[in-house]
Amino acid sequence: MANQRCKRRNNNKNNNNNNVKSKGNHAPLSEEQIRLLDKIDFQWTPREDLLETEWNANYQKLANFYNKKHHHHHHHHPRNSHHKAPLELNSSLHHWAAIQRRKRQGIKPYTPLTSRQIQLLDQIHFSWNPEQDERDRQLAVWHAKYHVLVNFYNKHGHLKVKYGSSLYQWMVTQRQRRYGTGKQTPLSPEQVRLLNAIGFSWAPTGGPHEIAWYNKYQELAKCYREHGDLRAAIKAPSTLYTWMVNQRQRRAGKGDFSPLNEEQIRLLDEIHFEWSPSEISGGGALGGARAIKWHQKYQELVDFYQQHGHFKVERPSSMYTWMSNQRTKRKNTILLRQTNKKIHAKGRMATLTNEQIQLLNEIGFPWEPRRKRAPRRVDEAALF
Repeated sequence: MANQRCKRRNNNKNNNNNNVKSKGNHAPLSEEQIRLLDKIDFQWTPREDLLETEWNANYQKLANFYNKKHHHHHHHHPRNSHHKAPLELNSSLHHWAAIQRRKRQGIKPYTPLTSRQIQLLDQIHFSWNPEQDERDRQLAVWHAKYHVLVNFYNKHGHLKVKYGSSLYQWMVTQRQRRYGTGKQTPLSPEQVRLLNAIGFSWAPTGGPHEIAWYNKYQELAKCYREHGDLRAAIKAPSTLYTWMVNQRQRRAGKGDFSPLNEEQIRLLDEIHFEWSPSEISGGGALGGARAIKWHQKYQELVDFYQQHGHFKVERPSSMYTWMSNQRTKRKNTILLRQTNKKIHAKGRMATLTNEQIQLLNEIGFPWEPRRKRAPRRVDEAALF
């Protein structure tokens, strides 16, 4: 086949200049031979030349893309960069670029790149390892933001940055990366060390209530990472279950709790927190507003017990009345189960669910009220 191409070239040369000698010792092809070869779509241009032409064409497309990308990067303000869609290679050119990397690595069956091709790709700063280049880029961005935080600390002597600012959001992201609650890769030991060096607080900067909220959130996030489903992982009885109920109340603006802020809502959304599960909206045994109020009162009792170590609440008080009602409801529950029928007294008899009983049992709730001791009788005769 190569000989036929040489003969064809000799034909062309002889036609253009009769004084030009034929290439090699090949006699020119006759018109009939050329016609027959054309009939079977004979490729007159060698495959190597075709591949070189194709490579040069794709290279030029890639060079144009890199030039546009460079222009896009340097002519758009960083603040507005999120409004511009990032430039991306089309699928065919992306595939071609991936093949060049394999050729450079000598992966078969690809033909290795020539030194000229490697030089041309280097001239446009072609990325031979895009994954590593992206990691290096992200690390450079991290260090740039870290130095902004360091400068803030050196100027003010603290890290109480403005709430909602880009630096504040960056600090929130670092906490998420430290504890694995965000979508980004975890912080490296070196990054943790650098943040510790300037006294970075891994709990949010705020009062004790905000720090306590964040600590409870980390406990919830850990359950999500381990189980992937909060509803399946956290059930009554547990203080974490009650805490989840309280967060729904805070977001709805109900109860005596302060509303959740935007950051807290976003953190809970990231772990797919259910704001209106069936057990809260009324579909389950613990559903409805009564169940939510019950959990709030139960949490008050838990806090009292943790603070004092006993259940001797003041009487009369709303908590004392609530505890008495729980004892009555439990008796009603036992009675209904024993009789296996509904007993009505101005409507259905108030009872406790199994989950509520378990919650109260968990904290050692005294089902039998304290009884006043009878005055001690003094044996007067023994006094003399």
